[in-house]
Amino acid sequence: MTAPAAPVVLGSSLSGLLVSLSLSRAGIEHVLIGGGEPAAIPRLGEALTDGASPELWRLFGREFPECFFHKSHISILDGHFATLIHLADPLRGKKRVAKFAPAQGKPRYPWFGEALFHLDRIAFDRAVYRKALAEPCCRFVTTRVSHLEFDAASDAVIRIDFSDGPPIERPRYVFDATGGMSLVARAARLAETPLGPAQRVVFTHFRRADAEPRPPEWWRHGTNLLRLDRDFDGLDAMAWLIPIGRTLSVGMSLDAEGEHGADDRGDLMARLDEAFRRRGLDYRPLYPDQQPIQDLRHRYSVRQRASGRNWLLVGGSFITIWFPSSTGLWTATAAAALAPRLLDRPDLGVWYEKTMRGLIPLHHVWDGLVRGPSFRSSLQVYRFLARGMHFIPRRIASYLRILDDAHGWFRPLGWLLTLVALVGSVVPPVMLFLGGFAVVRTRLAPDRMRQAAAFPLYFHSIVFRVWSLLRAVPHLLWAAIPRRGPLAGKPGLLRPPISETGPARSAAPPAS
Repeated sequence: MTAPAAPVVLGSSLSGLLVSLSLSRAGIEHVLIGGGEPAAIPRLGEALTDGASPELWRLFGREFPECFFHKSHISILDGHFATLIHLADPLRGKKRVAKFAPAQGKPRYPWFGEALFHLDRIAFDRAVYRKALAEPCCRFVTTRVSHLEFDAASDAVIRIDFSDGPPIERPRYVFDATGGMSLVARAARLAETPLGPAQRVVFTHFRRADAEPRPPEWWRHGTNLLRLDRDFDGLDAMAWLIPIGRTLSVGMSLDAEGEHGADDRGDLMARLDEAFRRRGLDYRPLYPDQQPIQDLRHRYSVRQRASGRNWLLVGGSFITIWFPSSTGLWTATAAAALAPRLLDRPDLGVWYEKTMRGLIPLHHVWDGLVRGPSFRSSLQVYRFLARGMHFIPRRIASYLRILDDAHGWFRPLGWLLTLVALVGSVVPPVMLFLGGFAVVRTRLAPDRMRQAAAFPLYFHSIVFRVWSLLRAVPHLLWAAIPRRGPLAGKPGLLRPPISETGPARSAAPPAS
């Protein structure tokens, strides 16, 4: 009997490249099936979570530091509220985070968000592509898969045919990084469960001549999310604004079959530009050079299974959830970290599937924000954050379990974090009392032009957290008092009328 062929990675997207590099680091010869170098166009996945960020920095921070930019906060503009989650000191320096990507030895774990980054996906994807193809353990084949034969009885991929060249018989293992098309999932006839309606995503980059290392505007130091609502903006959508050095990534997602799902991409970006400006966040003078607008359609979903006897659906090939969760690259980095061990222990694929399915409740948390009523009180803001915060220790526990050899952490620490996450899922306010109040600042802005105003003490991390903690108690007590008035009345009471063609440039909500 002939020995199985080498492991095969299907797809040279970033997910496939990360798997390929992981196999190469382990000295495992493999075949990477893909196409040419990634095009220099904006792509999604620029904001990283506490799982993907330290892992990518650990692996590539010293080699490609120019691709990483500090992420210090997450802000959410929703209804009449502006919420800031202060993740790390925005003035931390390069030396401070360099210890998390040491040339030798085991890195520390960045507990307080110090190694959270935004990622220049254009530069990073191209650099990783070249690195993966240069590895001696990687045999790169530029071709297309014409047919993939799957044996249901053995739950295995047994043959891969190509549009040109000889087939691969009995591959040892197949890592499917082909995204939504998922060649293995199709061959295995795995059902796909939608997690919501089809989405249309319109996005672009704006650029400036230079990159300021420490810009004075607070919003240029983190991920900024905006919920557009029909009464105020003329359409319902979820948007982002992410600074990446001299580049600003701006875009939004809306229902593809909704009222504005077929609108011209230029008109949609103009609406989004106006929506940010009407909240006091006017980025165009700082980033005057607009790049071509990108437009894609997709659906958040999860496959029936993530793994089998000799195959794994990597990242988006298995599951995709709401983009504000920033989990896209986390699912890929987790799969890549497991890849060498999966060859001898295919049962780890079951653990990977269980861990990734744990993201589905997080999708529903964000779906409630996107589709539910706008925030009407600080209590609603804190309730939303409490429900989402327990996913953080769970994700860190999973990450440490995958990489305990690299980081040197004992398994009991992962158990402790899992216990905290479990308690937080049952009693969400626990997460706020475990430090959430210290990092969250929320404020009411009846005049939405004030939503993007500077947050006092933003650039003084420790003082900011102490003041936020002290401020939270009276703030919550005040928000808990039942009251009648404009903010408790009809949803559109403080909002200006919207014309058929959308908000005018000069329109602004009246002050209360």
